[in-house]
Amino acid sequence: RLVRRQFARDHLPAHDTPAILREPLDRVVLNVKRLRQAGPPKRILSLAVQPPKLSDIDRTVLALKEVGALTLKCKEALTDAEAVTGGDGDLTFVGRVMSQLPVDVKLAKLILLGHVFGKLRDAIVIAAGLSTKTFFTCSYKSHLESYKAKWNWSNGWMCDCICILNAYDVYEKYKLDGQFA
Repeated sequence: RLVRRQFARDHLPAHDTPAILREPLDRVVLNVKRLRQAGPPKRILSLAVQPPKLSDIDRTVLALKEVGALTLKCKEALTDAEAVTGGDGDLTFVGRVMSQLPVDVKLAKLILLGHVFGKLRDAIVIAAGLSTKTFFTCSYKSHLESYKAKWNWSNGWMCDCICILNAYDVYEKYKLDGQFA
């Protein structure tokens, strides 16, 4: 161990939080769907020691259908209750790719669309910028200056994505010019 026994006993938790609780539910559902013969996510996740709420699973499945990670209806036979809603859907090619990317599913969709439209680099830069805290901060009583700065960075578009991309492009230019040691 790397710390003293007394410190570990007094300050560290006895057990880590289970991965199913640390991961976003959409990633957990995608991983369950990748196990093709496992069954519906509701049934599999209900077997967990601390299962998520069924309503949360339903919302997550709906969100995954909206981003194209799951089909609207299952190919397999459905129960009467599932036939009304179309079930939880089958994993699409987009869903398989999203499950492999270590980002939020909406950012994964952005990266996939960037690849499709030949703007992969820009999509990755924007996704990376959106996955962290913003570096465009607004200090107290300086909203006008903050607004002006964002306007300048976005070339008049007032879009956080464009600001992030332009700021990264300026950073790369300065780095190539050797202005950063």
